[in-house]
Amino acid sequence: MCREVFNTLKEQSEGWQQRSVFERQWVIRDFKKHAGMPVEQWLESLQKLEQALKEGDQTAASQMNVPLGTLLEYYKHLQELSRGYIKDPDKLEESLQHIKKWEGTLLKLIKLMDVDN
Repeated sequence: MCREVFNTLKEQSEGWQQRSVFERQWVIRDFKKHAGMPVEQWLESLQKLEQALKEGDQTAASQMNVPLGTLLEYYKHLQELSRGYIKDPDKLEESLQHIKKWEGTLLKLIKLMDVDN
């Protein structure tokens, strides 16, 4: 679960690098504002969390306090941006389904982390 959240975020980040300078700067700032920290810090935190979970160290994993709920809020924000930006109903639905899939995976990880705490 954690690896999937990491991979999704990494793919998003790599996609941002393909955008124009202005778009890239805006997306990176918007992410940091709504997700609470830069994407690099998120990726590092998710890697550490995954390693702790992989090693079965639930204590270390729970003490990391990775703010998964904040990332969830970013995905909700991203859905709202999509609704305001994408006018084609089919493309909008496709975009929302992608984001909801990411959100669903993150919700499962959050639930697992809550159960383990």
